[in-house]
Amino acid sequence: MEEASKKAVLTALFCNMGIAVFKIIAALISHSSSMLAEGYHSISDTFNQVLLLIGLKRGRKKASVLHPFGYGKEQFFWSFVVAIILFGIAGTLSIREGFHKFNHPEPISHMWLNFLAIAVAMFFETIAFRVALKKFKEEIKREKHNNWIEGLKNSKDPVILTVLFEDALALFGMVIAAAALALVQFTGLLVLDAVASVIIGVLLM
Repeated sequence: MEEASKKAVLTALFCNMGIAVFKIIAALISHSSSMLAEGYHSISDTFNQVLLLIGLKRGRKKASVLHPFGYGKEQFFWSFVVAIILFGIAGTLSIREGFHKFNHPEPISHMWLNFLAIAVAMFFETIAFRVALKKFKEEIKREKHNNWIEGLKNSKDPVILTVLFEDALALFGMVIAAAALALVQFTGLLVLDAVASVIIGVLLM
């Protein structure tokens, strides 16, 4: 189970590192608030995966006098820390950026770069999601759960669930950003980009 979790986390980590850089560059060049919100999201995900790896490593420690039942529960602690970071910092920054652009709109340039960044990000994020989903399905089969809902309720691997949730949320956020930018392209309403940034932030909260 641990190796499966580690593979899922490492896949998500390397994907998000590249995605974050691409999104931030696209946002800085184009002045798109929704793209910047997505950049915050990917940066947050990258740090989250680092914390999950720390949790996996510490969870392997042998039992001691202070912790006679071992350190396995640390995975749950680090998953909680991940949730605080993801929902707190990234969400707040995205909402703040959205309100800033709502009050001080800027023309969006190089729109093609935003769509390219989203396409590349969705490609790699889908890879990470499929890896996590595969590991989750393996756990369901291994633990003989009857269905996905039972698997979610009774999962013994919080790391896999965290990565799966992060990747799904990331894909949904990119769909929102792409839709908003497409509408801006066709209507010229810059406020839609700001609204998308706020929506992405709310999703993270």
